[in-house]
Amino acid sequence: MVEVLEHRNYYQVAESNLEFIRSDIWDIEIGTNDWPLAVYNPGIEIFKKRLKTINISLQNSATIIDKQIFAQTIQQNAGRDIQSGSVTFNFIDKEDQAITFMLNDWLNQIGDPQTGFGRHKKELIFNFKINFYNTLLQKYRYYNCVAGLLESVDIPDNAEEKGSDNSEVNMTIKCELIERKII
Repeated sequence: MVEVLEHRNYYQVAESNLEFIRSDIWDIEIGTNDWPLAVYNPGIEIFKKRLKTINISLQNSATIIDKQIFAQTIQQNAGRDIQSGSVTFNFIDKEDQAITFMLNDWLNQIGDPQTGFGRHKKELIFNFKINFYNTLLQKYRYYNCVAGLLESVDIPDNAEEKGSDNSEVNMTIKCELIERKII
């Protein structure tokens, strides 16, 4: 016999001590040929050490067709978004300004401030993967980010009073395709 509200007892709620999905054990994976060819590369070690957070914004909606027939609204799914999106990288840079130099160079490769000359798209594409892990360091999800182009940069240019901070720099990469893979 099935009890009413049986799903609310401790043993059901604990679900054999399954862990919650965490977002603090993650890493970025950049293949050998995935860095933009025209852009200064500070090295994957510095890139990863100074990368504080990553925010993924994924176009992930379903499309619905609505039809009114005899005063009734009938709906049907008709596909989904292409799964493009953007990824914002938040860095803490140090006095060598390796990340700041990388971002400034990237902007200059897109369009030189004096001449306007810019590089070919294939020299500016950034491909990468974002991996999420459980506490046993088993990958449970990843995002394969394809054909990423630099969309925006935030380099603080402030001259302030004592104790001010110019070390937080950000970049947003707009990807033509982001595949979410659940393992």
